[in-house]
Amino acid sequence: MGAASQNNVSVVQTGPTYSQTTGSATVSGNSVYGSSTTQYGGQQTLFMGTHDTGVRLLMLNSGDAGYEQGIDARMVLGADWEKKVQDSVSTC
Repeated sequence: MGAASQNNVSVVQTGPTYSQTTGSATVSGNSVYGSSTTQYGGQQTLFMGTHDTGVRLLMLNSGDAGYEQGIDARMVLGADWEKKVQDSVSTC
């Protein structure tokens, strides 16, 4: 009767957990010249969320209205359909 899917996956990068600064300076007369470099580290990339799919089915018996237009579930699911149905989540 219907199907839907949803992608709730997102990626977040954390901030740095440490930093290290190094520098150097030279003196020439009354002037000081220098530079510094700061390196940051410890960031992590986190992946979170889910890929969700839902299917809504209507089961019909022979003689029900619309039965002729239906699709045989056993044909779609394959020979091991009983195992697939048993292992799947059927309710929320």
